[in-house]
Amino acid sequence: MEVDPESKFRFHNIKEYPRITEFLRRFDTETARVNSIAIIIGLLTGLVIGVYDRILQYSNVFFGMQQGYSLHEFPFYYVILTPAIGGLLVGLISHFLIKKQYGVEGLIETVTLRGARIKLKDAFLEVFTSIITISSGGALGKEAPGVLAGAGTGALIGRILKSPERQLQILLGCGAAGGIAAAFNAPLAGVVFVVEVIYGELETKTFIPIVISSVFATLVSSTVFGIKPIQISSYQLVSPYKELGLYLVLGLLAGLVSTMLIRTLYYTKDLFSEFPLHPVFKPALGGLAVGVIGLFYPRVLGMGYDVIMDALNNQFTFKILLILLFLKILAFSLSLGSGGSGGTIVPSLFTGAMLGGAFGTAANLFFPGMTAEPGAYAMVGMGAVFAGTARAPLTAILILFEITRDYSLILPLMFACVLSNVMSNALYPESIFTEGLRRKG
Repeated sequence: MEVDPESKFRFHNIKEYPRITEFLRRFDTETARVNSIAIIIGLLTGLVIGVYDRILQYSNVFFGMQQGYSLHEFPFYYVILTPAIGGLLVGLISHFLIKKQYGVEGLIETVTLRGARIKLKDAFLEVFTSIITISSGGALGKEAPGVLAGAGTGALIGRILKSPERQLQILLGCGAAGGIAAAFNAPLAGVVFVVEVIYGELETKTFIPIVISSVFATLVSSTVFGIKPIQISSYQLVSPYKELGLYLVLGLLAGLVSTMLIRTLYYTKDLFSEFPLHPVFKPALGGLAVGVIGLFYPRVLGMGYDVIMDALNNQFTFKILLILLFLKILAFSLSLGSGGSGGTIVPSLFTGAMLGGAFGTAANLFFPGMTAEPGAYAMVGMGAVFAGTARAPLTAILILFEITRDYSLILPLMFACVLSNVMSNALYPESIFTEGLRRKG
């Protein structure tokens, strides 16, 4: 049966409609292409972070971290030796398989100085070693591996598409933002972290794709894998004018603790770099020291989200809070300084929660009925110490707001974060990320 070429049912070539063609051509731009790629990177990063989080959970169960290393559940030698064995595995992988270790400071260097060229094998092996470090008891966080996994995903997509250098920088930023957003269920913090810490500047052509990637990464991690914010009690300012003075003091103290944390970390790194021991065994030695600490205070081992939540819900005494504050700084410095793999944000939040909880307990003792519960100060302390260590006050404010979903303490949180940033910057000019770059020259 022949079809009449003049039939009204024939298919028309789109070129016969110049207005439609012209309208579609407006979307065929580099900006539109980058934004489309950002959606793909966000979706893939959300999947990668979700899988990472699940593997970390299973690994915690395997090593025993789910039980929190109680002496009633494990023999003392298991508590001491497990972080050392994890450190030995990390040392072997890092020495024989990883040529370049990144972390957040490495990504800053890669984006600004190395043309955004990242070695994918090294990046994903470093993410893998972070699982071993954290689940075997290393006192580190999962956000740096999340950032690195996201950046690696962005770099992989850029390599497949043969993106030019400038576009590759944007794609790495998209992945890094998606990594933070998916790991903490905090899309705003993911965006601001990349702008504030990795890029150091804000441009419209980079900001929009980073936002898109962060949104889609969070969507996947929260809906598919169920990564949720921390659930805590809601707190209010009891006496706003009087309490602001207390939060001022807390902000200054957080600046001091932030400086202590940075100095302790790099002092420990210097000790291990000069120690006459093969690099393979240094993470094991650091893990052994962490295991000894964990034998007496197991709450400092691992990431410690459950301990943070206990501090936010007023479960600790003043003495325990202070002990955990200083021991976490020591365990964190030993874990990372000896060559372990992991992040610094969660240890900063942990340290801040202990500082704030101790300060709030003292404030309630000296000013009964005039101040909020210690948990309120613990929450503000979390943001303030992170702001002081990372020199990223806006990221600190947003990440605390997003992981707790509590807006009631936003004013003291902003106040304390800014003061901590000012104090730590006056005492130590480099952040926990940029100090490593400064030492490289």
